[in-house]
Amino acid sequence: MNILLAENIKMSYGDKDLLNDVTLNIEEDDKIGIVGVNGTGKSTLLKIISGSVIADQGNITKKRDLKISYLSQKDDLSDQNNVLEEIFSAENELSMTLKEYFFILEELEKDPNNNDLVNNLIKFNEKIERLGAWQYESLCKTVLSKMGINDYHDIIGHLSGGQRKRVALAKALINSGDLLVLDEPTNHLDYFTIEWLEEFLKSWNKAMVMITHDRYFLDRVCNKICEIADGGLYTYNGNYEYYLEQKEERNRRIDVKYQKDMNFLKKEIQWVRAGVQARGTKQKYRLQNFEEVKNNLKKNSSSSVEIDIKPQRLGKKIIEIENISKSFDKKGIVDDFSYTFKKVDRIGILGENGSGKTTLLNMITGTLSPDNGNVIVGDTVKIGYLGQIHEHEDEEVTIIDYIKNIKEFIELASGKTITASQILEKFLFPIKKQRQLVKSLSGGELKRLHLLKVLIESPNILVLDEPTNDLDIETLNVLEDFLDGYEGVILIVTHDRYFMDRVVDSLMVFEGNGSVTVQTGNYTEYFLKKKEEKTETAAVKKEVVKEKAKNNNKMSYKDKFRLEQLEKEIPELENQLDQINKEMNDNPTNYSYLAELSEKKEMIEMEILEKMEEMELLEEMK
Repeated sequence: MNILLAENIKMSYGDKDLLNDVTLNIEEDDKIGIVGVNGTGKSTLLKIISGSVIADQGNITKKRDLKISYLSQKDDLSDQNNVLEEIFSAENELSMTLKEYFFILEELEKDPNNNDLVNNLIKFNEKIERLGAWQYESLCKTVLSKMGINDYHDIIGHLSGGQRKRVALAKALINSGDLLVLDEPTNHLDYFTIEWLEEFLKSWNKAMVMITHDRYFLDRVCNKICEIADGGLYTYNGNYEYYLEQKEERNRRIDVKYQKDMNFLKKEIQWVRAGVQARGTKQKYRLQNFEEVKNNLKKNSSSSVEIDIKPQRLGKKIIEIENISKSFDKKGIVDDFSYTFKKVDRIGILGENGSGKTTLLNMITGTLSPDNGNVIVGDTVKIGYLGQIHEHEDEEVTIIDYIKNIKEFIELASGKTITASQILEKFLFPIKKQRQLVKSLSGGELKRLHLLKVLIESPNILVLDEPTNDLDIETLNVLEDFLDGYEGVILIVTHDRYFMDRVVDSLMVFEGNGSVTVQTGNYTEYFLKKKEEKTETAAVKKEVVKEKAKNNNKMSYKDKFRLEQLEKEIPELENQLDQINKEMNDNPTNYSYLAELSEKKEMIEMEILEKMEEMELLEEMK
């Protein structure tokens, strides 16, 4: 069933046409990934769909009473609200009831013998039951916990950029409505949260449109890919892998057309040079066709980034880390870590948000001193550091002057020397754009410019802190290809799992409490190993929890109410299971629907099992 139709959308900014006669149809079971080069209008399309921006031309037709939940790149959270007030900022009875319910639970944890709080909790417990909101309450708890949001009283204005992003994402998921619109949901999330979000959205039973540069995420979550290119929208009914296969076929057809157009141009150039006057209709048409084909070829010939920069020679002694330690506010970030870099090193740094990854990079690059130990750097080492935070003092200069202030002439790996303007063109900054101020660039364009700045200084050690944030997939592909052949040391912090797998062959892993270990292999190899270890220890952990429950005769008010919730939730899930079995029996030949029902059935069965185990443990605590 169609829930939203964006039809014949046109949108321009200044003299640049972003979207030209774009049409997007969203069905209720669509999980759409929007891809395309930075600056082509991906975020603009999401803004138009969400209703936060009105297109210059075109129509938006929505299903009646369609509720859209929109996560933008720049959050619109209220700095004055605390987390819970922001999450439940919607003025409806359900949100307001749950907000008060969470507050009471928190206060009871501090003062479990407060009879007024107990009575209030009973009252709100009945109200939530009347509203049929236990599933919603369970969703809130799950999402907030997985987003690492544990203190509901934190003021939004006091949060870091990454914390705000997680609150905004949690708000969008909890208040999802009929259509979920997400602009870069994985930015500022660590690997573990991304893995959870991926599984969460895979089981999502509502429509979704999102922009992300995480290719694993696109492949595993989306069932439709829409690419924006040259103002148009190309739709592929399948996941990211299918999109790549179909795009390869499309490019093959374009290459054939390109050769035909080149042959046409050769003939037409001869005709034009012969001095034929375009006096008749046929001659005028030929000249117009000639100009159109020429312009299309020119446009298609400059659509990708080119990186061809050679690093400086690297000597035998590179960087030696000797027993370094670092703490902040008595919290150990790095504890007694040592490592000697080798010329072949391609290392990824892995750890949860706030574990100390950027701190380690800063000590290696010399911008931060360790509390103990030493970082010894070889004489020939030239570090190129692309950080998450960039300097702002150069934003008032033009793009061309920004690069010229570093180098006016750049030597390529081929031995050829080119100008600052020419290297900017290779990085998709045409001559006309080079006169614009740096501050006018989008986030992706700015990241591309900072990457160029790092590379033209010919570093022999590349230290990249979240290089994939804000870069489009095409630029990421080119960067990966460049790093494949890079003759220097690579040290990377990134939450892009695909990028990590493509580029690194060993990891520095933050295990917690300042412990950093070095392990061979890429992200996926490490993750699979951890998964096996987790499976092996799960049974042991379960027995320990059961034994602890037997010896614990005290049950908190929170535990009692959780047990009451489970006694209601499990029968509800069993009813859902019965309904799914009935649907499967009624539709024996509808194979696509059966596959969907089977997936839902498996998920509900797993949820019932988990809740029954939780209920069993709580009952043992009585």
